[in-house]
Amino acid sequence: MTFCKICEKEFKVITQGHLKKHNTNLKEYQKKYGSCEMRANTGRTHFKKNHIPWNKGKKNTYETRIKISESLKGRHSWNKGKNLSEEHKLKLSIAHKGRKMPEEIKEKIAGTLKGKEFTEERKNKISRSLKGRKLSEEWLQKTKKTWFKKGNISWNTGKSPSEETKLKISNSLKGGKWVNENYRNKMREITTKKWQTEEFRQKFMDGMMKATKIAPNKIETKVINIIKEKNFPFIFVGDGKFWIRGKETSYNPDFLHKDKTQRKIIEIFGDYWHNLESHKKRDIERVKTYKEKGFDVLILWENQIKKSTEIVINQIKDFLTNGIQK
Repeated sequence: MTFCKICEKEFKVITQGHLKKHNTNLKEYQKKYGSCEMRANTGRTHFKKNHIPWNKGKKNTYETRIKISESLKGRHSWNKGKNLSEEHKLKLSIAHKGRKMPEEIKEKIAGTLKGKEFTEERKNKISRSLKGRKLSEEWLQKTKKTWFKKGNISWNTGKSPSEETKLKISNSLKGGKWVNENYRNKMREITTKKWQTEEFRQKFMDGMMKATKIAPNKIETKVINIIKEKNFPFIFVGDGKFWIRGKETSYNPDFLHKDKTQRKIIEIFGDYWHNLESHKKRDIERVKTYKEKGFDVLILWENQIKKSTEIVINQIKDFLTNGIQK
């Protein structure tokens, strides 16, 4: 223990902070009173190896925490506004690689944030700090392997939110930016641009077909069996596997030739639906689109398929040999 020779208080160590209260510093103190019994803590020993701070393991009272918070208000970090060099960033990255935060620390951080609502200013700061950031290719590859992986169950699967949570979600969505007409128009423009690309259209149609799980009907199944039995070079694509884009809409044919150089399509028309006036107009546009894209088209009617398998077999044979358009 040591005593302050100015106020005669007893301390474990005389600190610069205490000397500041007497409007002096370590050099001035030593000049006037000689060397201290224990050297004043200048900060050199604070983080020294095996050095244990005097307050380790002690918890500050709520009142003390408020005082500390008030005393720090308005202070800026020494590195505020400074941009780290790429070399420095790389060093930090290497130093932190492989480090894992202990679960205890994670829980502490989560506990301090639980129930807290950020101010709009804080939200804006976080938003600005994240703008322009790009995830590294390495990170993207990692997330691809783990996110939505087969058998990977989301933490909230099977959980039903409470009525209170539902109400909070509902209130948070009310009056959202998507209600704004300008925002809607912006989203429409983005979607329209995307829809103009063949890749996006195909992806969308594939997803839609998977979701609806379209399976061949009885008539289509009968033709599938005929094709398999006679080993005709056609595959069933009526479940959304293949689309042909028209001027205003896309069309999904029933059968497509396996050889891409042989541009041939088979369509199955049901007696009821395809005899309606609205469908007749659509079918004319459908066949016209196929022809414009360079495809030969064979149309097999439901009554023909039901009436005679031989007729269907002969029609497909003629279509393969002569490329008859019907």
